[in-house]
Order: sequence, then C-alpha cells, then structure tokens
Amino acid sequence: MKLYIKLFNRRFDVSTSNGNVRRVYEMQLRIAKVQAEKDILKRAESELELIQELPKFLGTMLKLNKQQLKQLDNMDFEATQDAVGYICQRILGRTDDQIADEEKEDPKK
Repeated sequence: MKLYIKLFNRRFDVSTSNGNVRRVYEMQLRIAKVQAEKDILKRAESELELIQELPKFLGTMLKLNKQQLKQLDNMDFEATQDAVGYICQRILGRTDDQIADEEKEDPKK
C-alpha cells in the first residue's frame, strides 16, 4: 500500500507482509514495555533502546536508503514517533479516515 509519510514529505510503498505485521507488533510491544516500566533506571534504559529502534523500524518498513537513514538523526523526534505510529496503524488495517477522526477527537493532537 502507498503511505504518505509527513516526516519525509513523500509516499512510500509499504507491504502488509507477515514480516511487516510482525515488526509492527514487536514495536508495539517495545512501546508498551517502556510505558509499563516502573523502575526509573530501567525505564530510562528502555526508552534509550526504543529511541534507537525507531530509525531501524522506519528504515526497514520504508526501505530507506543510507542518506534517508542519516537524515533521521536530524529530524524532529515527535514527528518520527508520529510516523512510526501511523505506519503501525495502517499496517494493522486502519484507514487514513479512521486515523484522522481519532486525531480530531484526541485533544492532545
């Protein structure tokens, strides 16, 4: 499927293959573990690991080249998180309209 990724201001072809679905669930599990961690030191370590995994996840899912991967280090962190979240939602079957409706309802967005 073609996904427009705001972070790069372009469309990418992203497969809904079993491998990509597995990667999405692995990313969601990492995020959940960070959020559930109560010990401050362990949470900080988990957050660092997660931050290191986000570019790898995007690189694999979007098939980024070396230049695009280097660009990620200089990109906005929140926008990077949004891109990961968007990809996860789309791979798991949510439509752009469903995502947009949810963002309208969420006062944090």
